[in-house]
Amino acid sequence: MTLHSNNDVEANEDSTLLQQGNLIDKPSLYLWLAILITSCATFSFGYSLGYTSPVFNPSSNSTKTYYLDTKFHMSDDQKTWFGSVINLGAGLGGVLGGFPVDMFGKRTGMIVANTFLLVGYLMILLCKAPSFGHSNTQQMTQFYAARVLQGVGIGFVCCSVGNYQVEISTLPLRGAIGTCFQVGVVAGIFMVYFLGLWIRYESLSVIVLVVNAVGIVFAFTIPESPVWLLSKGRKEEAEAALKRLRSSDSQVTEILEKMESELNQDDVEESSESVIEKMSKAPRMKALMIGVGLMFVQQLSGINAVMFYASKILGTVWTDDDTVNQVAVGVQAMQFLLTIVAAPIVDKAGRKAMLTIASVGLVFCCMAMSSYYFWASTVPKGILILGFYGYVAFFSMGMGAVPWFIMGEIFHPEVKGISSAIATMCNWLLSFAITKTVDTFVKAFSTNSDPSDINGETPSGHGWLFVMYGSVCFLGVFFIRFVLPETKGKSYAVLEKELMGRNSYAEISK
Repeated sequence: MTLHSNNDVEANEDSTLLQQGNLIDKPSLYLWLAILITSCATFSFGYSLGYTSPVFNPSSNSTKTYYLDTKFHMSDDQKTWFGSVINLGAGLGGVLGGFPVDMFGKRTGMIVANTFLLVGYLMILLCKAPSFGHSNTQQMTQFYAARVLQGVGIGFVCCSVGNYQVEISTLPLRGAIGTCFQVGVVAGIFMVYFLGLWIRYESLSVIVLVVNAVGIVFAFTIPESPVWLLSKGRKEEAEAALKRLRSSDSQVTEILEKMESELNQDDVEESSESVIEKMSKAPRMKALMIGVGLMFVQQLSGINAVMFYASKILGTVWTDDDTVNQVAVGVQAMQFLLTIVAAPIVDKAGRKAMLTIASVGLVFCCMAMSSYYFWASTVPKGILILGFYGYVAFFSMGMGAVPWFIMGEIFHPEVKGISSAIATMCNWLLSFAITKTVDTFVKAFSTNSDPSDINGETPSGHGWLFVMYGSVCFLGVFFIRFVLPETKGKSYAVLEKELMGRNSYAEISK
């Protein structure tokens, strides 16, 4: 006797309608163009995260003035703040972005995001170096403000782009399109690393300025999300938007009616409710808890610490700075390619499977890296490098991309902006905490007299650092297994019932 859950039956029915021809729902070429235009913001997101690596002098003994830190006489503490304050801005942007994105639409949110990012880079580009013998306080204040503005832009990106891309997608392609957010981010990181081998920080800033300008101008040529338009009662505009985003043989009217029926299930009782009342409903609170939980696992897995120490880790094998920089570019290229490869797999294997595999892989890679730091005299350096490359690979294939678009799937359209804002704020505050405290943590747990030197006698502080991150990934496996619902091929209506705990089973066949 075979038992199936009612939710599985409904999910299968939804999937069958959309995939087996009863309801034709195919993307138009214009949908892919919209994805490309919105990816300008995610490209700039990643570019901003990787920007500090090529613009800072890799050697403390070098006096080459075309590096940003050398030209502006930055101290180590100032460089740390330049790199980390963007996280505070992103957290602020997450908080500020939720309400306007819900009120004025995702497309508006993306225009605002690109504008903040553009202004931030313009401030860096226009900053003049201090005169000889003068303090750099004014310049650093301008740099910190620029990085905060870039962070605010990133916060708006997190609240708008991923949700927009998921909402305009067809159901069968939702997983693959959902990974486009992370593809844009890692493309930006790779490009700034690659270009940084050849050009100076001024040219790097100009390039991303152009990308942001393109994102702003062409955002006016794409339609607003049909889901958002329907949630605001603008059905005619939603239908016009959907017609542009679907192929000519798609059954737009029927697809729109299905969207509308899902949105209208509780519109009558919600019409006069406040945002807090809408958010307080049990399935939405559970969805928010899941979204925040995924952000905790993603950030506390240690991705920022691993990338922070990337040059030092690679420096254990390659001692030449130029070689280390070239290998670092190769690592980013691998991350970019694996993120693309993972896109179609997510829809075939499912979200839970990808996240579980990624989390288990991260556990083993963290243990491999920690073993080198604990027992450097007996563990070969190849184990460290293998752990490092494996870590980047597993993160790219699951933990980097999947949590962001899962939020677009499980958050109710009425409160998607504010829910995304809360999760985004948690993500970036955790990112800031990791970035600013990693060196302090290493020193606190190190038994070496020089805790920052990982190329000589290896301190145990680094070992304990990766033990901690591996432990978080281990706990994340259980969170993913027992708390996270599988969202593959399911409409929001089905997911909401699962979040409400309606898991009754019906006897379907023998």
